[in-house]
Amino acid sequence: MSDPVQYVHRYSRVEDQEIAGYLASCFAYGSVKLVHRAVARILSAMGDSPAKFVRNYKGQKAWPGFYHRFHTEEHVEILVQVLKEALDEQGSLGGLFLSQRDKDFSQDPFEQVLHGAALWFRERSMRQIEKRAKPELARGMRFFFNSPADGSACKRTVMFMRWMVRRDEIDIGVWDWMRPEQLVIPVDTHVARISYYLYLRGGKELQAPNWKMAREITQELKKVNPLDPVCYDFALARLGILDICKRKYVQSICERCPVEKGCRYSKMRQDRQ
Repeated sequence: MSDPVQYVHRYSRVEDQEIAGYLASCFAYGSVKLVHRAVARILSAMGDSPAKFVRNYKGQKAWPGFYHRFHTEEHVEILVQVLKEALDEQGSLGGLFLSQRDKDFSQDPFEQVLHGAALWFRERSMRQIEKRAKPELARGMRFFFNSPADGSACKRTVMFMRWMVRRDEIDIGVWDWMRPEQLVIPVDTHVARISYYLYLRGGKELQAPNWKMAREITQELKKVNPLDPVCYDFALARLGILDICKRKYVQSICERCPVEKGCRYSKMRQDRQ
C-alpha cells in the first residue's frame, strides 16, 4: 500500500496508532517516495512504541540530518515535544482533539475540533520556537497546523481524523466520540480534479483545494451516502495518484471506468456526437 495510513496499521495499541498516524499525516506532502522516506525515518527512531518514546522524550537529537522538502530535524524535535505536552496534559492525542469540542454543539463539531486543535498546536509550537530563539522555524511549524478559519482544506489533519473516526479495512475507527457523517473529505489536487470531473463541485478544473471546496464535495457525497460521505476518499484519490484518469477522454480507459456515465468528459464527448 502506498497510502501513509499503512503506518497506523503497524501498531496494535491505540496510543501508538494515534502518534504514528499524526506524524505520518503531518509529512504526507510531496512525492510518495519522499513521504515514506520521511515517515519511516521518524518512526524508526521511536522503536516499538511511538507513544512511549514521546512520553519519555527529553529533547535528544534522534533525527540527525533529517530533511523533507522544507522541514528539518529541528521541526521534528519541536513536533515531538508538542506531542509530549499533549500526552502529558490530555492523556492521549485523541483526548487533546476531544478537548477542543464544544459540548453544546452550537457550531459544527468537526470544524470546532479541527480549528481548536490547530490553535493549540500553534501556540505550543511557538513556545518551543521562542525557547530556541529561532523564529525562522515558525513557518515550517505552522504548515503542520492548518485551520478551516484560514480557508485551508486542511487535507493532512482531515485525513488523520478520517483514519481515527471511520472503521473499515483501511481506517481504524478508534475515536467513538465523533461520527463518520460529521467528517469532511480530505481534498488534495487529485481529489479536487476527479471531483470536478464527476460534478461533485463547481469552479474551475485546476482550482486549488480550499475549505469551501472540501465542504462542497462532502455535501454532494452525502447525497449518495448520508452516513459515511468520506468513504469515497480513498477511491477518488487513487484515480488521480495512480494516474488512471488521464485528464481527457481515452476510450480504452474510460469505457472500463465504473463512473464513466457521470463524468464531465464523457458527457462532453456524447454532446459532440
